[in-house]
Amino acid sequence: MPVPLGPTPPIMTTFKGFVRSTNAAINRMERAHQQRVRHAEKIEKLRMKEQMLENAAQAVQQYTEFITLLTSLHKEAIEPVDWQGILADPVPTAPAYSAEQENWLRAG
Repeated sequence: MPVPLGPTPPIMTTFKGFVRSTNAAINRMERAHQQRVRHAEKIEKLRMKEQMLENAAQAVQQYTEFITLLTSLHKEAIEPVDWQGILADPVPTAPAYSAEQENWLRAG
C-alpha cells in the first residue's frame, strides 16, 4: 500500500451534504447555547437560595438580639435601688373617698 504524501485533497460534497452539515452545526450551536442558558439559570437559582438563607439568618440574629435586650433590660439598673430605705419609709395614707370628686369625674 502506498503511503499518501502530504494532506489529502478536500472532498467535494453535494449541496444536500453541505446543507445537512450546516444544519448539524447550527443544531450543535443551539444545543450549546441552551446548555449555557440552563447553567446560568441554575447558578441564579442557587444564588437566590443563598441570599434567602442569608436573609433568614440575619432575621434570626436580629430577633435573638432583640430578645436578649428585652430579657437583660431588667438586669441592668441605671442606679441602685435603696430597698431598705423604701422599707423604712412610712406607709402612705389611703386615699379618702369623696362623692363630690366622683360626681365631678362622672359629669366631665
